[in-house]
Amino acid sequence: MTNVANTFGDMGRYDESDSICMKIMEESMYCYRLNILAANVYNNIWNYTERIRKSMPIKQEFNEKNVLKKCIVLCQISRNTTRESIVRKRLEKL
Repeated sequence: MTNVANTFGDMGRYDESDSICMKIMEESMYCYRLNILAANVYNNIWNYTERIRKSMPIKQEFNEKNVLKKCIVLCQISRNTTRESIVRKRLEKL
């Protein structure tokens, strides 16, 4: 479902993408599956920045740097070095 959420985000359907990501994160926590959290957090922050870039209304404000730092911690916990490097590159651009 993370891939579906990514596809919705690529199509500009950010609300649907965020909704799917939130449901995935909620279910992941119930099942003690932390490995997919970082991908969905990153997806939500990507949707957020795309909304800003396109001057679309934003439901909730985020501090992008703080969210990306938390995403890095989640990557480290799940030992996902590939995603960690992607998030670190994004953080360095800020």
